[in-house]
Amino acid sequence: MKDPDLLDYIIVGQGLAGSAAAMQLIALSRRILVIDEGDKNTSSRIAAGMFNPVTGKNPVKTWLADELFPYLHRYYKEAERLTGAKFFFPMPMYRPFVSVEEQNEWMGKSADAAYTNYIESVYASPQYQGEVNDPLGGLMLKQCGYLNTISYLKAVREYIAANGLMQEGFFDENALRLEHDAVEYKGFRAKKIIFCQGHSGGANKWFTGLPLRPLKGETLTIKTGWKKHVILN
Repeated sequence: MKDPDLLDYIIVGQGLAGSAAAMQLIALSRRILVIDEGDKNTSSRIAAGMFNPVTGKNPVKTWLADELFPYLHRYYKEAERLTGAKFFFPMPMYRPFVSVEEQNEWMGKSADAAYTNYIESVYASPQYQGEVNDPLGGLMLKQCGYLNTISYLKAVREYIAANGLMQEGFFDENALRLEHDAVEYKGFRAKKIIFCQGHSGGANKWFTGLPLRPLKGETLTIKTGWKKHVILN
């Protein structure tokens, strides 16, 4: 006999990962509870939110780009439709060449089928004279853009509250009981629990053995007269 109060999933954390997990599970008609402190200084909230399929000092196609990027665009557009909020901004990215060798390399890669879906144009001459230092031209990439992470997390939080269960507050791992075929947390029972705690997951007693290495980045906010619908890298 089924337990009518048994949830399908408890999700701990409502950052970028927890929000995506919640949205997907709600779309699959799963019953969920999301537990999150609502901290304003999480990595997800202060992230620049940029996405780019070609990255690195010596740029190459990022891992699983052919699967991740088409899905990324579908997911965020659908999330906008469901929440009624605007937070997803696809736009091309322009990366000036730093050497003739890099210019030649990307001229060659532009004919490579593996990069066809990500290269919009390869320019051998300046494109933004007086605005960008690009004497050798540059690479214009597509499937790039940025996510307004604060607007996204707020919209998803409201959507979860309307379509599932949202609980604000600190997750007390000592209050979690693991049963044979379920978990129980402060009166809630679920078939499974998903931890989406970001860098703080390393302090979770169930994952202390994992070799997690937190990364740190910096964002500099500037004001500029740049009005073109292009991200400059």
